[in-house]
Amino acid sequence: MKKTRQTYANQTYARQTYLLMLGMEKPLLDSLRVDRYRIGGCRTAIWLRAEDRDGMVHFYSDSDSLLVRGVLSILEELYQARTPEIIKSHPMRFLDYISDDVIYPEIKENGLSKCYQMLAHM
Repeated sequence: MKKTRQTYANQTYARQTYLLMLGMEKPLLDSLRVDRYRIGGCRTAIWLRAEDRDGMVHFYSDSDSLLVRGVLSILEELYQARTPEIIKSHPMRFLDYISDDVIYPEIKENGLSKCYQMLAHM
C-alpha cells in the first residue's frame, strides 16, 4: 500500500512539474488579457480568443495560473489549426490523468472544458 501511494505521489509530482514547465515556456499574451476573451465561471483566469480561418480553428490562450497555462499549451498542440469536426472527435480525455490535486475539478469543468467547447463548436 505504501509503495502504491508513493508511486501515485511521484506520478502526480511529475505531471505537475511537466505542466509547470509548459506553463513557464508559454509566452505571456498581455493583449489577450481583457474581459472580452475571459472564460467566465472559473476559479482561475483563463482567456481564449478563437477564430475560423478557412474552416480551421486558430486560437490564442493564456491564464494567470502556470499549471493551467501548461494545460492550455497541450490544447494548442492538440487542436491548433484543426477543423471543429476533428476537435469534436478528440475530446480532452487527458485531463482525466491530471490529479485533482494538481488542477482542481472546478477549473477542469468550468474553465478548460468551456475552452474545449468553444473550439469544438466554431
